[in-house]
Amino acid sequence: MSDAAVFLARKRKRADLAEQWLDALPQVTQVPWLRIRAEAGILEARGDVQGAIGKLDEVEKQILTVPDSVQREVSLRFLRRWQSELRRT
Repeated sequence: MSDAAVFLARKRKRADLAEQWLDALPQVTQVPWLRIRAEAGILEARGDVQGAIGKLDEVEKQILTVPDSVQREVSLRFLRRWQSELRRT
């Protein structure tokens, strides 16, 4: 659901549809940053780049606490690519 929200927001610029996926996402998830990622995508789709960067900074702090080094590094790689794209706009 989080991936669907991010895709719709970032690639399709459909914040309205992304919000529907975010609304369907449980308030508490096993991976705590899933809702925040979706929120970042929605902010980006609405043109609030600084807000999206702030949300991604929150995601990064949570990813850094992941004990599995492989999962942490893969997640950080994708996150940092997104942060870099936003900072270039």
